[in-house]
Amino acid sequence: TTWQSVDAKILQIWLAHGRERNLAAKSLQRMLSSVRSFYQFLMKEHKATTNPAINLRAPKSERRLPNALQVEEAGYLLNYQDDDPLAIRDLAMLELTYASGLRLSEVTNLQLPEIDWSEQTLRITGKGNKTRLVPFGKSARTRLETWLGIRPTFLRSEHGFVFVGKTGNPLTPRAVEQRFTRWGELCS
Repeated sequence: TTWQSVDAKILQIWLAHGRERNLAAKSLQRMLSSVRSFYQFLMKEHKATTNPAINLRAPKSERRLPNALQVEEAGYLLNYQDDDPLAIRDLAMLELTYASGLRLSEVTNLQLPEIDWSEQTLRITGKGNKTRLVPFGKSARTRLETWLGIRPTFLRSEHGFVFVGKTGNPLTPRAVEQRFTRWGELCS
């Protein structure tokens, strides 16, 4: 068929044929996206008046669950000792994340004034800009105090972020993911 005669029904059949051929949902999504973009181009060039793919939905792809540490692996990491400053930082982040159930963004955005040492709580601003108080235990306190003793050696200027990288800048969520992945591989 020609592109001028393609309509939504033909595209639905085309997607169904892709499913019959066991194409992954991601592949079908990309294919449909390409058709949508092609017709947007044709409309911009005044070669087509409608986009037959505009209201079609590709099948949803499966969301894979993240790989979680087993209890023994988490215990191993939480008891791990290392003198390397970056390992001390990473283990403090791991301990806080594990013990307090913090999200990745909450760890990276944690500021020094948000730590209440007397109450052993963190004032966390999470999803939807909602603030909550999160307790942390003795082990997390010890790791955090150790890290904060080393932290000034990394700083070029004070900014208040608890967890910083080698350059003294706040850690990005991606950097923390990479570090946590490396620690997870250490357990495997």
